[in-house]
Amino acid sequence: MSQVHPAVHRLAPAPSEPDGTARPVVATDPVEEMLFERWYDIDKHHAREILARVGSLSDEELWQRPHLMTGAVIASDLVSSRAHPAGGDRAEILEHLRHLGSAATARGGADDGPRSSHWVVMSMIGARWEGRFDEALRLCDELEQVERHGSIRQSIFRDPRHEGDRPGYVALQRGLTMLLAGRTDTAMQLFTAAYRDGGEPPFRHFARVNAAANAAMLSAIDGHDETARKWLSRVGDVDALPAWCRDLLTVGATIGSTLLATDAGDVESAEPHAARLSQAGDRLELWPHQLYALTQYDLARHDPVTAYQRFRQIGFERGINIAVEPIADHIVFRAYLDTLVAAGEGGLVVRLAKDLGHPLRSLVPLARTHLMAGDDIAAARVAARAMRRVLMPIRDVWEATIVHAIARMRLGETESARRSLHLVLAGRPAALPTVLARQRRQDVEDLYALAGLEYVTDSSRTEPAAIEVASLTERERTVLQHLVDGLNAAQIAKADFTSENTVKTHIKRIYRKLGASNRAQAVALANQQGVVHWHHTDGSADIPV
Repeated sequence: MSQVHPAVHRLAPAPSEPDGTARPVVATDPVEEMLFERWYDIDKHHAREILARVGSLSDEELWQRPHLMTGAVIASDLVSSRAHPAGGDRAEILEHLRHLGSAATARGGADDGPRSSHWVVMSMIGARWEGRFDEALRLCDELEQVERHGSIRQSIFRDPRHEGDRPGYVALQRGLTMLLAGRTDTAMQLFTAAYRDGGEPPFRHFARVNAAANAAMLSAIDGHDETARKWLSRVGDVDALPAWCRDLLTVGATIGSTLLATDAGDVESAEPHAARLSQAGDRLELWPHQLYALTQYDLARHDPVTAYQRFRQIGFERGINIAVEPIADHIVFRAYLDTLVAAGEGGLVVRLAKDLGHPLRSLVPLARTHLMAGDDIAAARVAARAMRRVLMPIRDVWEATIVHAIARMRLGETESARRSLHLVLAGRPAALPTVLARQRRQDVEDLYALAGLEYVTDSSRTEPAAIEVASLTERERTVLQHLVDGLNAAQIAKADFTSENTVKTHIKRIYRKLGASNRAQAVALANQQGVVHWHHTDGSADIPV
């Protein structure tokens, strides 16, 4: 690649007509012609030609032919940098693309007219790749203005000799940005638009396939099973796609298929889909959803250890703290909390959810934690909160309703429990087998008996892990954290602007609730249950993953 870090001031403006409109960029050699025609349907030979062509051009020339940068990104998935000296390193190409896109942004305000929409898309992909979602969303909004008002120069996506080139691509890329930024409703609308606008095989349908796969994934995650199956049928014949890009284009469909089978309790059917997700690695932008699906598969197999190892590996490879990663509306955080509940680490679930401000996806695992720990009042309260949230995925609403029913049953409110169960059974959610398998068998049997029904399941059904979480008040948790930090009663009173006698009263209650007889035992039990931030000898606080 030439000039990985181009200088903005050296870039020439895009050619334009006397009236200021964009002059169509026309392919001038066989490589560009081939790229216009085949899109993703290229082989290694084509990919090497594209990378060699891009590597031979200056930044000024690439500025005038940005579609070649798109080709380079595609080709980089097919040819590794070690296999070809001209490039192939996706991260390097996207970094180059980001610099060119930034230059295009600067030039857009300086030229007679706004910049090409192609550069807006390329800038958005580069920002998204780096995790700069605020910038990606801004560019996404800019593209929306293009579609509404045509305020940006004529798009290079449509060559005058190739009418309909890359149909649906812009809507697809906007949808991916919205998805990874956590705006799933808008993402679904854009995927639907991309599918509608997409072309036909063999060379115009790639955005259409990708959009259908992503829509299937979103539907399955949200719990709309029939809708997910409809979108899966629209993906079409995956084997007809070029082998090298099947995972790239259809990973969403594989995620959706894994979740549909896992939710139904059919681990055997989920296995080949999960295997394909594992083999694909985490090089794809949908890695958060990929990790979520694999976690649900691991937990359905009663294997939280493998799920935890996945978090450790991806966190290490990406250099991020997976436990608090907000990407894609906290979907990774949700999967991590599910893993902690399955491993019996309820105290850590409570603390992490609180530290992040109880995001929407944390409510169901939090309610389940309270239920498993025997705090029925807290379980009912959190479950009811989840049931009332309009944006809560429907799958989570069903699970929250089951938790609410069991908690109310334990509290002696049988009519409320019976009503909640009937609500779920009337909805007939496909995820019900998995939801019930996460509860204690005796609780489910008792709940069904209230409704005059019999709960039938495999006798070898594995019981969920036991959970211990001290039911401390917010004030008691604060005092306990001070104890862990090494403060005595007098120092805690000074730090919290209260009396020493009040602090001592809190400490006595903390000891009683934890089952401790002294400070050392209380600190040890608090750390064991994960309800406090533990400080190590090197001065650092604990980081869960």
